[in-house]
Amino acid sequence: MKSAEALLRFGTLLLGGTLILTHLPTHAQEDVTLTSGNRCGGSFTAPSGGPMTSPNYPSNYGNNEICEWLITVPAENRILLTFHSNVYLEKGNDFLVIYDGGSDKAAELWRMTGIAFNDYVLSTSNTVFLRFTSDGELTRKGFHFSYTSQTIDDTVQDECGDYISGQSSGKILSPNFPGEYDSDLRCTWTIVVSPGNLIRLEPEVFNIPLERDYLKVYDGQSEINGTIIGIYDGQVIPQRIISASNIMQLVFLTFRTNTDGRVGFKIRFEGRDIPQEILVTSNLIHLVLITDNSATEGGFKIHYKAFFLLRPPCFNPGVPENGLREGNSFDVGEFVSFRCDDGFTLKGRAILSCMSGYQMGWDGPLPTCKAECGGYRTTHAPGFIYSPNYPGQYGNNMNCTWTIEANLRQGEGIGMKIEKFSLEEGHDRLLIYDGDPISDSTLFGEYSGQEIPREVNSTSHIIHLVLITDESGSEDGFTINYEGFPLTDDSGCPDFRSIENGSIGKFEDGWILKFEDKRFPLGSTIPFRCDKWNYLRGPSEITCMPGGIWSSRPPTCEDATWCHGQRIVDEEEGEIKSPRVDLGRGLYNYPNNVDCRVDLDDTKYYRSVLAG
Repeated sequence: MKSAEALLRFGTLLLGGTLILTHLPTHAQEDVTLTSGNRCGGSFTAPSGGPMTSPNYPSNYGNNEICEWLITVPAENRILLTFHSNVYLEKGNDFLVIYDGGSDKAAELWRMTGIAFNDYVLSTSNTVFLRFTSDGELTRKGFHFSYTSQTIDDTVQDECGDYISGQSSGKILSPNFPGEYDSDLRCTWTIVVSPGNLIRLEPEVFNIPLERDYLKVYDGQSEINGTIIGIYDGQVIPQRIISASNIMQLVFLTFRTNTDGRVGFKIRFEGRDIPQEILVTSNLIHLVLITDNSATEGGFKIHYKAFFLLRPPCFNPGVPENGLREGNSFDVGEFVSFRCDDGFTLKGRAILSCMSGYQMGWDGPLPTCKAECGGYRTTHAPGFIYSPNYPGQYGNNMNCTWTIEANLRQGEGIGMKIEKFSLEEGHDRLLIYDGDPISDSTLFGEYSGQEIPREVNSTSHIIHLVLITDESGSEDGFTINYEGFPLTDDSGCPDFRSIENGSIGKFEDGWILKFEDKRFPLGSTIPFRCDKWNYLRGPSEITCMPGGIWSSRPPTCEDATWCHGQRIVDEEEGEIKSPRVDLGRGLYNYPNNVDCRVDLDDTKYYRSVLAG
């Protein structure tokens, strides 16, 4: 099979709103007998359908499940599978496999195991076959998807991604460049040049917030079948990125509001028949020019230079602790790439090249993977947080803050599982705050030693973890696993402990009734009232919003003897105090230049102007 045909057989993915279409004849329908039980699977021929789920969804599926779906839409159409939430399967044992045809003999479009992000899969034909299998061990939540038929007319592209083919050069711009790009984007650009050519990227502008948004570059046709070249953020990027094949894919992901005004990137690409530099490993080279009897062109100019040849390959760079290495060839001209396990940050270059000649060896120092002191995380995918220098002991005199943010639009909260926890008893502590900012949030707890709840669920979409250590000893630290979960209507908003000089509750017949529950239901509106001789500063009521957050900060009750404009008195008997100022030593006096007005009833009016 030719390389171009091999590309087409792998089918088409729709990632971040970008469709990559291939044009193959409609697959002939193969005879297949579905082996599913009555709990799942089936054969479908409608233009669209769903939802389709694993057994028991959203609860865990069972052991030894076999589910098969056969979907067929009208000829000349494609099938778009939409996964409405992340896929959760037991990694390495339970699988969901999608075939680009009517049986398991067709090419695989996607093989899922473990955790896969909610996404889209587009076939190259009018038929797909899906098979889900589980073993007899652990089970997980499973999956939830639907399908629709797609015609070629549905594949209009926008500026968030593109499929570029047949161009020898061009430019890729982030959405809205040179303006600010939006949050919650997933944009995919696929570049295909003629077989035998390579692709070179040269960034002209690159400005992405560090450790927040990032650009992934793959050598190959997709994230599934390609090899990652690098993950880039900040303002530093290699001056030149070269593929090893004629296909390259760029994936741009944004998560948080672009408050820094970053413009994103402007990248120039070019496909070349011959690399700009050729390394010859012998003392002889032959160049052969062959022309036919048709037209001629301007030709070429080649510069050559001899050097001493050092043939031994580069040393084995090993695998960084808490990381991975891709690439097992250490010969001259070969590349190796590095990435870190979730929760660790790569320090150094992600890709190294084995150099020859006078510069024999890797073209940079070996990178390391470190657990950082604080950082920003999102629940776009489950992740881990480790104490600094994990698995070693953390340092002294540290003040580290980690912020985890869930998707507020989807009403998500944050669930944490504390897998390991050991801090110096009575000296070092971890504080967990529920809400944002920290100054207005609820302190969930302060923990030291080895005592901490094994599970923590937020009531809002943001959690802050603050680690504070002193100058004495240290311990092994902690490992925390986190992921997003839907905040149900029942979870509601947190209760207020109290309001000084006032009451919280709802009004009924002129009386204030306090809530006894620890949470307020979603949509409830809570009024506030101050005690006698106090006035309300702030809103008189607040409302519980989706995501378990209040519409605004609660008010406070201030001392009304500080004169604040007009005051109405409806009691038959009472006292009126003048404004006062603390002069120290327990002495008080009223201030200068104040204007206080008091209505005693509807007919009497008293006005006093106090002057110093």
